[in-house]
Amino acid sequence: MPRNDRLPTLLAVTVEDAHTIRVTWANGAQEVVDLSPTLHRFRLYAPLRADPDLFHDLRLEDDGATLVWRDGRIDMPADAIWDLARETMDNAE
Repeated sequence: MPRNDRLPTLLAVTVEDAHTIRVTWANGAQEVVDLSPTLHRFRLYAPLRADPDLFHDLRLEDDGATLVWRDGRIDMPADAIWDLARETMDNAE
């Protein structure tokens, strides 16, 4: 299924520290995003909370639409990361 060009797309991602990543979006913008709110909200992410090495073992899939850990068994869509980044910005003001 073709991706909607309006959905956020990730070009690159690196781990900054515990539960925080630096992302580069398709438009070239970079930002640091704390994934803690989502990681602590959903049971699916419990392994990432418990194992720092696993959190560091991430990659992009689906042409930048998804962040994936552990052979695809744990993932997070780029739009969820986008939303977290917007929430953080809104709360900082």
